[in-house]
Amino acid sequence: MSEEVVIIGGGIIGACSAYYLSEAGFKVTVVDKDSFGAGSSHANCGFLCPSHALPLCVPEALLKPLKSMFKSYSPFYVNPLVGPSLWGWLWRFVMSCKPSQTLKSATARNALLNSSMGLYKELIAKESIDCEFQQKGLLFAHVEEKSLHHFSKTNDFLTKEFGLSATHYDSKGIVNLEPALKDSVVGGWHYEGDAHLRSDKLMSELKRVLLSKGVTIVNDCRVTEFIYENKQISGIETTQGPMSFDKLLLATGAMAPKLAKKLGVKLHIQPGKGYSLTTNRPKICPEIPMILEDHSVAVTPFKNAFRLGSTMEFNGYDEQINRRRLGLLEEGAKHYLRQVRGEQTEEEWFGWRPMTHNGIPIISQTRQKNTYIAAGHSMLGLSMGSGTGKLVAEMMSGEETHIDSKNFLI
Repeated sequence: MSEEVVIIGGGIIGACSAYYLSEAGFKVTVVDKDSFGAGSSHANCGFLCPSHALPLCVPEALLKPLKSMFKSYSPFYVNPLVGPSLWGWLWRFVMSCKPSQTLKSATARNALLNSSMGLYKELIAKESIDCEFQQKGLLFAHVEEKSLHHFSKTNDFLTKEFGLSATHYDSKGIVNLEPALKDSVVGGWHYEGDAHLRSDKLMSELKRVLLSKGVTIVNDCRVTEFIYENKQISGIETTQGPMSFDKLLLATGAMAPKLAKKLGVKLHIQPGKGYSLTTNRPKICPEIPMILEDHSVAVTPFKNAFRLGSTMEFNGYDEQINRRRLGLLEEGAKHYLRQVRGEQTEEEWFGWRPMTHNGIPIISQTRQKNTYIAAGHSMLGLSMGSGTGKLVAEMMSGEETHIDSKNFLI
């Protein structure tokens, strides 16, 4: 008889874990406090980006961003009134801004990002998933000469350490490559191996696939307590009644620290609030996804829509849409794009990114041997989803892992 696994969390990490666990022969149930795919996996910018191997905790992070982080109009904003847990996280972040830690974090992230890219391609083809997957790369556009030249150091590092090399474009070349850009753009870097997809469609399709494989999905089901038997977790109490299992996976993103605390596990994860604005496609619409580097705005063109996203707000579990911060997306895009949005707004959205101080996700067994955690993927939950799911399935099966799991342990 197959072992039963309960996954708490119906985002991309829980969904991919459910897929690979099902493929490995486990009987899987996914429970979510809201709806499957409705959290931070819903309206992000959809990047699959091996180019993002570098974490936020680089030595340069101690300069410009931290000087302005208490200003509400800054792309990187910290509410100083949130509390001691955030201050402790910030201290760990500062301590991680060392070259040795940057390389360690980037090495772990690179392995998981590369794994996920390959696995997504296999998964999308095998299961005929319609999610607007396209591999057009990711273009880093600049309007400041200084930052354009500084980015060459980032590219040199990624090329030397991981073989991730971008094509460089000057002002004329980048506008020829992407005519939706203004002449004020001074140049950029194109990582041609990156890809993008529409995350809400991916989640909808994964739900279809999981249900076809016999995975049970339970929505509107909040976990209230853990049930212990002989000092080991044997089940959970939920708002829909108790559930028993052989193994448990906690995959609740930015909410993971709250549940992990009940397990006696302290996770150094903070919710980093990000925003997105989705409209219909503008008449002059980019074809290549972009990072507008000097204003920290992400741009994603879809088949019938257009999305601006990003900003980073450390404001606890605040559930309000700050319109001033949402407006930063359009304000930033105006420096780069000939048209910054379509005429009709389709969705204004926010999500909490599960930010670790060192940029390394936690994919680990806990002291409760039948309980695992997969959380803390920072801004790359989608990009790392399939690799994480496969790694979880390998750990629970006791198999040799396809990438080094030691990098992700608690």
